[in-house]
Amino acid sequence: MKLRQLHKINFLKRTERSLSDAHEVFRGASAALFIRGLGATLSFLFNLVIAQLLGAAGTGLFFLALSFTVIGSLFSRVGLDNILLRLVAHAYAANDGNRAKAVVRAGLSIAAVSSPLIAASGFLLATQIAIHVYDKPELAVSLRWASLAIIATTFQILLSQVLRGARSIVYSSLVAAALHPALGLLLIWPSIYFLGDSGAIAAYFFSTALAALSGCYIWRLMRGPKSLELEKQFRWRELVPGAKALFLMSLIQNWMIPWAPVSALGILYSSQETGVFAAATRVSSLLAFFLTSVNIAIAPKFAELHKLKQTERLKRLSRQFSLFSFFATLPFLVLLILYSEEIMHLFGSEFRSGAMTLSILSIGHMVNIATGSVGFILIMGGREDVARNTSVLSAVILLILLGILVPIWGATGAALASVAAISFANIINSFSVWRFFGFIVYPSYK
Repeated sequence: MKLRQLHKINFLKRTERSLSDAHEVFRGASAALFIRGLGATLSFLFNLVIAQLLGAAGTGLFFLALSFTVIGSLFSRVGLDNILLRLVAHAYAANDGNRAKAVVRAGLSIAAVSSPLIAASGFLLATQIAIHVYDKPELAVSLRWASLAIIATTFQILLSQVLRGARSIVYSSLVAAALHPALGLLLIWPSIYFLGDSGAIAAYFFSTALAALSGCYIWRLMRGPKSLELEKQFRWRELVPGAKALFLMSLIQNWMIPWAPVSALGILYSSQETGVFAAATRVSSLLAFFLTSVNIAIAPKFAELHKLKQTERLKRLSRQFSLFSFFATLPFLVLLILYSEEIMHLFGSEFRSGAMTLSILSIGHMVNIATGSVGFILIMGGREDVARNTSVLSAVILLILLGILVPIWGATGAALASVAAISFANIINSFSVWRFFGFIVYPSYK
């Protein structure tokens, strides 16, 4: 009888902890969902305005310049974003505010050296890259603005991750997703009026810089937890081991997977074809904002549960929010597939040809959502080396398929290659979570 009562008490305690975890994450995810939803809407409007003002060719030049900013920022961050997230989350879980501040100081000091160096290189080589890489001399001015945006984007992303690790989900989401498209919409018309086609990427630079400054100001105002005793000075070399593994993974996931298809189309096809694919990519990415919003709140919790060695709570939490993300996104998937042509027509009549591309990319996002936050489980659990190796294999698959499919089918081939690479990475990461942590993530309440 006593044994039965003990099992009942343990079951109630586990259920209470599980509900507490879910409530904490759901509260943060709800705030992130609202702000990210607002940011996604504003980004969509920003891209829509660019398409209407510049046409498909001008839109293609903007996205080529933006891809230049993205890759420059990835090299500037050298894998620091997720490392800062994890270490700041660990510091807050241990109630050690001094260590959190020291970690942030070390990480931003590295970025303060790397980002200006890379931006200066891009600025000086802009003409050569426009002519010899893309065979588009008119792209040079946009690449110079894109080079300046490297610094702003680097600090915007790092500071949003710092705020995320500090459990300030609302401010993190504002800095990461909402401020720069809102400011971009205010700046886009005067920028294009005075600067022509390059005004679109100039507006992106100014809006992102203001978002980064806002993130810096918010972090300076945050007091954080008070440590019981002073933590020894955190040395930037302590960031290196994890950052080395995550740098290559970030390069692949944040540039190669989303932007290599754009670059391949930019090299092999016209700016118009590139613009149509880029627009379809941006529309399909709206599906990801449910999972992204969950990840914003759940990644710091993963880090905390890993540190406390609470694997059962981690399993339940990851499955519950995989279920939430999947069913929250399903109606939008149906909408994008059934009305893909009408949705693409919003950008202009010349974008209607991207309907099939939009449908394919949307299905790929659903595979990502169904497998849940497996990548973050590995990274927050200290298995970033495994996630990195999976990313490398998916990149190889992407490049091979781009080489085969893009020359034959253009934007449709690029979409098929992207979906295949993303699906492969998520399936392998799911297997790795089972191998190292003993459970499979799938949509389930338990």
